[in-house]
Amino acid sequence: MTRIAALLVISITSIEVLANHSCKLIPSFPSRTPVPFSCEDLPQAEQLSCQRGQSRFFDSKISPKGVKSCASCHQASLGFRGEAPPGTPKIPSLLDIGRRAGPFFWNGRASTLASAIFWPLYHPNEIDGNPDHFKLFGGSTQLVQDLSRYLSTLNTADAPWDAYQHGDCTSLDSRSIQGFFEISEAGCLSCHNPPEFSGGLHKIFYRNLPNDLFQESEPRYLVDLDLHQKAKPIVSLWSVAPSLRNLSFEGQSFGRFGQHYQLESFIHYHLWQVSAKGATNVPDIVFFLMNSLQSRPELGKAGHQRSLWLDVEHVFQNIPSQRIITFSKTRHMIR
Repeated sequence: MTRIAALLVISITSIEVLANHSCKLIPSFPSRTPVPFSCEDLPQAEQLSCQRGQSRFFDSKISPKGVKSCASCHQASLGFRGEAPPGTPKIPSLLDIGRRAGPFFWNGRASTLASAIFWPLYHPNEIDGNPDHFKLFGGSTQLVQDLSRYLSTLNTADAPWDAYQHGDCTSLDSRSIQGFFEISEAGCLSCHNPPEFSGGLHKIFYRNLPNDLFQESEPRYLVDLDLHQKAKPIVSLWSVAPSLRNLSFEGQSFGRFGQHYQLESFIHYHLWQVSAKGATNVPDIVFFLMNSLQSRPELGKAGHQRSLWLDVEHVFQNIPSQRIITFSKTRHMIR
């Protein structure tokens, strides 16, 4: 009887597993790759470098004038993004930046994470450093390597979408599934590719951008300004498709220039550009984005539950209070 009972339990379990996988209505997409969530998760040979990078990220001494650090703009309390003055390009979040393949910045001017770090270190509106000053930190190459390793640990936990992709059909409700099919039919996934729902450079239309957004220090200044002047009030610019995960961390505005104050209105406008589908069920899309792609610590994979953003206590335990610098509301370059 014991053997028969055991076989019966195994059979029932097998049926439940098959049923769980067969209930999936959304096709399978690539899964997120395992990533570190702290310096201790890196190989031992890289841990000291990562710890230096963490310290220097919050240290204003990285700037020759001693007034600005990386955290001055990318604030941990805001999900490692920054608040920019109205009408200026948003300061993007650094969360999950190690999961991205590039290009980086809003206009894609940096092809690798290392080159993306070099840019603000030397830019006069940011760290405004120089080779002699960076010798205090082992040289610019060493500094970039240290910062890169620290940034590679700023990762978020999984979202209900990931649990669903791993076979948990209860993680997405019917409205979330409908919202996914809406964004799929609208062509959103052609730019915002799973698993991070981000992508490369694409032409995007913008309306009524002020002239001072186009700065001479930008590599694409002449190209973008020329297009802007000829096409105003509408201009087409190359823009990197940002991640659609964790949009609740984006603050009170959406879009490259924060030109929309409601996610629903931004989606309506964006769908007009991409697919001209004005009748798409936008509320279901918003529901999918704000629920299915929102990280939850309890959904982290075994051994990877520690998320710096979601575990706020852990974030502030690792930020010396004297290194938290008030954000300077100076103009920032187009990102």
